[in-house]
Amino acid sequence: MRTLAITLLPLALASCLRLEVGASHEPDTDFAAYSSFALQPRTTPPTLLEGYVESEVVRGLEAKSLVENDPGTADLLVTYWLRIDRRYGASAVPTRGPFKTHAGTFHDETYDETTLVVDFIERRSGRIVWRGWAAGFVGGVEAARTVPEVVRRILEGYPPTTDTTAHTAKKP
Repeated sequence: MRTLAITLLPLALASCLRLEVGASHEPDTDFAAYSSFALQPRTTPPTLLEGYVESEVVRGLEAKSLVENDPGTADLLVTYWLRIDRRYGASAVPTRGPFKTHAGTFHDETYDETTLVVDFIERRSGRIVWRGWAAGFVGGVEAARTVPEVVRRILEGYPPTTDTTAHTAKKP
């Protein structure tokens, strides 16, 4: 039973995290003029987590009718960065006695909290025209499950409406 509690603790911690998602953009940008994108060329192969991010960004932009193109001719270059912070948590498993509930057993756990920032750079001018971000999700072994939802939530802010503001929402 103790092994089960320790195994489930990272999942419980992950489900309690708040996912902060937001976007900002360059004012007076005509986003309707952009019809193609390319991932910014890399000099090194992507890590497993980066591969998940890249696949989901491509899938999300294609769902918004943007066409993946060559970096030399695409309207937008897409780049991103990830920051992973090691976090520490503790939980108690309460136990009941005949007269009251006791704190029970405490378990310490570490987990990774990840921030993802996605930038859209106008290829011709070299300026960032849109930025979306999410902070608070868990990477690591949970990345295959969490990254698709995180990227989807980031890309909800593209193309921006006239009143795009950062927002915070609980992780689903």
